[in-house]
Amino acid sequence: VQQTSFPEQRIDWDELLDNLAGPAETFDHFASQETFRFLTNCGISERLHAIGVKKWRNDITNEIHSAEPVYRFNNSAFLAKIRHVLANHEDEYHKLKEATSILELALWKAKINESNSTYQSQGRKRRIEMDASTFRRQCRMLCGASLVVENVLPFLLPLASLR
Repeated sequence: VQQTSFPEQRIDWDELLDNLAGPAETFDHFASQETFRFLTNCGISERLHAIGVKKWRNDITNEIHSAEPVYRFNNSAFLAKIRHVLANHEDEYHKLKEATSILELALWKAKINESNSTYQSQGRKRRIEMDASTFRRQCRMLCGASLVVENVLPFLLPLASLR
C-alpha cells in the first residue's frame, strides 16, 4: 500500500490486523468482513507482490475475496489461514528461486567447460585473446539458461500449485 498523504508514517499492519481480528469487545475494534478483507489485502500486499509466481498471488487474493463461510464471523481464523498460505508460498518461492539459480549456474558452467574443450581440441588461440571476464560473459549469454529454465520451471513447481 502506497501512502501518498503521510508517506513518512508507517503502518504496522500485523498489529492492526491482530487487533481487528481479536474479539469485538468494543466498537473501536470492530471491522465488517468486507473491511477486514480489504485491510488484510493491504496488510500483505508487499509480501504478496514479492512472490514471483502469478498463480500463487492470484490464489491468495482469491482466498481473501472468497473466504469460506466458516470465516464469516471469525476474523482471527481467517487471518491465520491467509498468513499460513502466504508463508507457505513465500517458502516455496524461495526454494524455486534457489533451484532456478542452481540450474542456471550449472548450465553456465557446462557451457564454459564445453567452450574450453572446443577451443583446446581445435587448437584455437581466440580463447587466449579474449580476457576471462569476457569469455565467462559470452558463455553465460550462449548457455541457453533462459530457455531451459522456462521449460523446466513447470516441473519444479509443487504439485499443489498446479491444481
